[in-house]
Amino acid sequence: MPDAPPFSAAVLDLLPPLTETAVADGYILDAMGTRTQRRFRGGSSKEPGLVQPNPMVNWEWIPLAWAMMTAQDRMTAVELGAGWGPWVSRCHVLAGRLGIKDRHIFAVEAEPMHFSYLETQMADNAIPPEDHTLVQGLIAERAGFALFPLTETPEQSWGLRQLGEEGQSLETLLARTKALPIEGEEGLYRLPKWPHKYAIQQSLSLAELIGDTPLVDFMHVDIQGNETKVLPPSMELLNARFRVIAVGTHSHEIEAELRDCFTANGWICYHDSIMHHDENNMLRDGHQVWLNPRLGPKPGPG
Repeated sequence: MPDAPPFSAAVLDLLPPLTETAVADGYILDAMGTRTQRRFRGGSSKEPGLVQPNPMVNWEWIPLAWAMMTAQDRMTAVELGAGWGPWVSRCHVLAGRLGIKDRHIFAVEAEPMHFSYLETQMADNAIPPEDHTLVQGLIAERAGFALFPLTETPEQSWGLRQLGEEGQSLETLLARTKALPIEGEEGLYRLPKWPHKYAIQQSLSLAELIGDTPLVDFMHVDIQGNETKVLPPSMELLNARFRVIAVGTHSHEIEAELRDCFTANGWICYHDSIMHHDENNMLRDGHQVWLNPRLGPKPGPG
């Protein structure tokens, strides 16, 4: 068996080169081989097609590429807070380019319009229904209900957060939030002093999501402040079945708790950057990448 690739930017040099030199108007073709509609990223469907043959050297592409290159005969990936599913679609496409035929991806997204983008992303990349499990809902420690805001600007609104603790019954949720149904709009609610519309979403646990899946090669997590409500309570499952986890963090307290939890469970940290303001004073998420040494292989030198 050949040596495992390095868990560093050097792994991106091992990506199979793109053979396509053009893509349809309104689309971006990235170095993983994935097609994405430009409107999902705030662009326009009328913009010329854009090919990006050079991989992004960042905290997400490196672990994704490494996980796909070290997957065995079956590849499985998970994306929580999926949006249009950029990371699981890249996993599926790249794994196919690397010769892995048995592939399955799981994606969870609560906002209805974003969920429709997720379905479109699957179709645009010819990912068949039998290869994906898409859930419109929330990931949580346990099953229950929460309210989730709807957006009228889906291309710009990617940081939406649920309202209400997970695991509540529907009756408890409505009573505690004082949510009132909107006349003539079935299933939608307003809250006192808030202008937004909310929809009721069911939550499910990570264990419920993946069922009896024996191994997950890569998981991307961007759940807007609920990281510690999902990952630490699932640690036994993560230790046994997850190889690589990339997580966006949304407070310094969350960063510290995750750091302590993963370290105590023997995971290896390959990236850790804190939440911060950039040069334009825009607040940027923190990022952590963790490797489970129980499930190997050991990264090569690099």
